[in-house]
Amino acid sequence: MATASGDQQQLDGLSEFLQQLLGARWQDVGAYVRGERSDRQIQFLSLAQEMCETGGLQIHPVPFKVVALLLEGSALEDDPTLIQTWAALLANAAGSDARYTPAFADILRKLSADDAAAVQVFANEPTAKPQSYPSYQGPFRGLPPDEVERGLNRDNVWLELSNLLQLGVLEREAPSLIWETDTGLVLDYRTDQFIYRFTELGYRFYLACRPPNGSA
Repeated sequence: MATASGDQQQLDGLSEFLQQLLGARWQDVGAYVRGERSDRQIQFLSLAQEMCETGGLQIHPVPFKVVALLLEGSALEDDPTLIQTWAALLANAAGSDARYTPAFADILRKLSADDAAAVQVFANEPTAKPQSYPSYQGPFRGLPPDEVERGLNRDNVWLELSNLLQLGVLEREAPSLIWETDTGLVLDYRTDQFIYRFTELGYRFYLACRPPNGSA
């Protein structure tokens, strides 16, 4: 476990970055970096600084409330990939064209590593983008569960899909399956045929959690 003096030395090494983020309040970060969680928090801040530098971002001030939320969230992570995701969220919040909302921190706090991997599967599929996505001309088909399973190379993704639905990252709809019978056409809304796609919030969340260009 890091010592209090060691934590302060590492924070001092990040002082220029923190001053750009927070101005005169940068020293208040020390109240949030403490105890057994401090190593993860300093790693988070260091990664965010590195992403800003390698991504060529012009750092703009970020409200202290936002930085405090991200510090608290990153402190609870054990998964290195998710710690990097927290760092990307801060780096993008500091970027000049970032559109950050505190809801992103709340969503990320409730994601497991498997949930985050499922988000990436949807990000890799153009038809799963929200319909306002400008550089894709449709159709916006979305993904059925079996395609998500193939993307993750495992079975049973219902827990991940349910969590992402509850958090507002994904939405789903049941396509109407038309069956022709002797008596006419039958519409079938079978629940196993649900398809999933990003919500507008969910896709913006994904973009905000991506390492800035050049820092991946």
